[in-house]
Amino acid sequence: MVMPSISEVFAEWIAGLEFADIPAAVIADVRPRVLDNLGVQLASLGLPSTQAVLETVSAWGGEAQASVPGLERGLPAPSAAFAGGVMGNSFDYDDTHTPSMLHVHAVTISAALAAAEAGNRTGREAMVAIVAGFETALRVALTDPVGFELLGVQPSSFVGVFGATAAACRAMGLDAPRVRNALGLAGNQASGLLQSVVDGTDAKMFN
Repeated sequence: MVMPSISEVFAEWIAGLEFADIPAAVIADVRPRVLDNLGVQLASLGLPSTQAVLETVSAWGGEAQASVPGLERGLPAPSAAFAGGVMGNSFDYDDTHTPSMLHVHAVTISAALAAAEAGNRTGREAMVAIVAGFETALRVALTDPVGFELLGVQPSSFVGVFGATAAACRAMGLDAPRVRNALGLAGNQASGLLQSVVDGTDAKMFN
């Protein structure tokens, strides 16, 4: 018998997760985290970095699929997810999962909400996507919570990409083989350095 790979296990779980599978305590815990993330996004509207991002994604144009705080017109889902991720990481008011040193909200919630809105998903489906993203990112980060930072790698971007991908995949209703492919592509592009924190540049928001 051939044992499934780690990516296959993740993909099967992400694709198969349903609202009924999630404990009520987890749902109750995640709801205020979503509100917190949206609050941080709104609070960032006065920052030059946020204005630069909103101007950029607006210039890209495209079909209005998903909402972004501060913009009257919607954007393509990838642009909305990108903008929301930057805005959600613009203040250090966002979460920190201390065991993994990961800021999982900013990278996961915006991806889940953008994909869910673009696909006309329900609130419950969006919640499932967020939980799938959280769980995926945190489990990957916990494989070596100290090692990433010792290497100068930014965990929130390097590992967070798996959470964002998992969340978007679940919101889109992809099957396990396509989720696995998406996770592979995400891993191929995983990146991010801590130097922006050392230098104090706006690249920190981009991560």
